[in-house]
Amino acid sequence: MFGIIKKHNKVLFLAAVLIIGLAVKGSMINFVSGDYYHFLSKWYDFIKGNGGFFALKTDFADYAPAYLYFLTLSTLVPIPKIIAIKLISIMFDFAAAWFALLIVKEKYKEGFAPYLAFGLVFLAPTLVLNSSKWGQCDVIYTSFILASIYFVLKQRNIAALLLFGIAFSLKLQTVFVAPLFLVLLLRKKVNFFQLLLVPMVYILSVIPAALVGRPFLELLMIYVKQGDRYRKLQMNAPNIYQWIVKEPYELLKISGIVFAFLLVLYILFAAYKKMEGMDKEEILKLALTFSLVVPFVLPGMHERYFFIADLISIIYAFYFPKRAFIAVLVNFASLFSYIPYLYYKTPIKFSFLAVVLLLAVIFAIVDLFSGRKDEPPEIEKNYIEVADAAE
Repeated sequence: MFGIIKKHNKVLFLAAVLIIGLAVKGSMINFVSGDYYHFLSKWYDFIKGNGGFFALKTDFADYAPAYLYFLTLSTLVPIPKIIAIKLISIMFDFAAAWFALLIVKEKYKEGFAPYLAFGLVFLAPTLVLNSSKWGQCDVIYTSFILASIYFVLKQRNIAALLLFGIAFSLKLQTVFVAPLFLVLLLRKKVNFFQLLLVPMVYILSVIPAALVGRPFLELLMIYVKQGDRYRKLQMNAPNIYQWIVKEPYELLKISGIVFAFLLVLYILFAAYKKMEGMDKEEILKLALTFSLVVPFVLPGMHERYFFIADLISIIYAFYFPKRAFIAVLVNFASLFSYIPYLYYKTPIKFSFLAVVLLLAVIFAIVDLFSGRKDEPPEIEKNYIEVADAAE
């Protein structure tokens, strides 16, 4: 297919990707998921029936206000409710794919590779299912994470941390990638005052909800409250808790959090000692490693919490073509962890999916500390030739 596309027809390729993607997404948009029925639809109705934006003074949803602002705007659009809700996420499918293109373009200044990255992200199975079928918002905060990584690569720290702050304002799971910025801090690539932009953005994001009457302290404690909502070690997450007994819950939860903290701390300081230059390749390696390791060892994870790793792993595959199989492992495990919830079937046991992700975690960590900053010249050359052949 790609061999017939000429260099001046990259736009044609993008148009084809968008047409195919929108057709697939459109075919799923009327699907009613459990989360849509029990939560999103009811939140939409509550906002619409209680004064629009003024409804945000009430604790009717356990999501941060930043997402609820988007949901409030969707109530103003004269289209069917389910489409209005899902369009919020679908719009950010474009943003995620675009920033994937920009990040890959940092490595391949010319050629077809960045456009192929756009296509692979925009058509990634978990992205399509997450936004269009499920109606979840994971692509929204992940888009801001990818934008933040892009500006890190461009050495534009203020923009990077402002965008990371927006991501954090949307979803707590943004912290999976936060250790990357701690390594950058230790390596003096960012400073402490720049890191303060992240909590500052979160505080600014809750002020509109506070102004209409919701208690400010309650808004600051939303993520703490979320952590106590479900008393399960894992919720269909293909991680280490697939192999661990469920009781005693409290002891295992605390032990899991401590273990995750110590493991991340070890990787953080080991990376600090090994990575002196913190070049683009090392930053991508760190982003992938943390986005995999944290949800793999933390208790209380959902199947969707590997979504950040799904997209970063695709970008990583372009930076390190020889290790593209890591992206295959990650996306395979994520995709098949979605199926039981969306299709009420379990074609592959979660214990096996956890093994698949464990392999991805091991390969990512080994690659992080292997000392290889780039592909051997012949691999790099071959990859560029393959990408250019598509033109």
